[in-house]
Amino acid sequence: MAGDALDDERLRREVIAAAVMRRADELGGYLPWNELSDFPLPDGTRLRLVDGGRGGIWNPQGFGATLSILTSPDGPYPDREDGGFLQYSYQKGPEGGKNLKLRAAMEHRLPVIRFDKVAKGAYHPIYPVFVVGDNPITREFTLTLDEVLRALPGSQTLSPIEKAYAARLVRARVHQPAFRARVMLAYEGTCCVCTLKHPELLDAAHIIEDNQGDGDPVVPNGLSLCKIHHAAYDRLLVGHHSRLRGQNQRTPARGDRRTDVAPWPAGDARPRSRASPGEGGPARSGAPRDSLSACSSRARGGWP
Repeated sequence: MAGDALDDERLRREVIAAAVMRRADELGGYLPWNELSDFPLPDGTRLRLVDGGRGGIWNPQGFGATLSILTSPDGPYPDREDGGFLQYSYQKGPEGGKNLKLRAAMEHRLPVIRFDKVAKGAYHPIYPVFVVGDNPITREFTLTLDEVLRALPGSQTLSPIEKAYAARLVRARVHQPAFRARVMLAYEGTCCVCTLKHPELLDAAHIIEDNQGDGDPVVPNGLSLCKIHHAAYDRLLVGHHSRLRGQNQRTPARGDRRTDVAPWPAGDARPRSRASPGEGGPARSGAPRDSLSACSSRARGGWP
């Protein structure tokens, strides 16, 4: 590709990516597989965004380079992180195969959309993602989330400050959004205090804060809260309890204004109107005892 054709493809994928990110924001940070298979574009046309055979690299007809890639924690490929860069395995198949167009994305400096699996049939989109390296020996591509970093051949050349920046970028654009998407799925896009059902207005709050050792970005450590109740929770005006495990709760600074939050999912403590595992939603599990007791400890003035 060269000249006008390259410019047209770059513009086309920007339009597609903008529509994808807007739709994901409406749903809570993810897209279901059926929408990825037949996605409506702003011009009224529809486009498949992923390989229907569940292959990782998608090269739609009419595109000179890969449009999107898939990654899954339970997939067959050992995709991994390395010093703030993302390593993406070659897709198996004939020599070259679909990998050739992912290599073309690198050569033409075209960003791709990365879809990370966050639950069965649900994928979190990340854009832009740049292909910055190709290692035929390890059969891996190197990806970065920042256009500035794409000029560097690998994490070995980064200064400590640059490595810290790259790692923060991965956390901010990969891990935390994936955590939010999983929490939105578990709570079905609803604030667990006021039942506001607008996912684009909801946050995924940590029960144990993410800067603590046990503050893992996993659903049992998450609460779906609207902006107002998230702010109240952070200021200890909203408490947290579990009917399954007694009154392990976060005690607010002003108890007379506290609203208790029953965590969902939490087995029999869940609202009956919400789907149970096996009823069409992703698998759900309750908040762990350690998370709940840590909330209580923090309210008393310290962490265990």
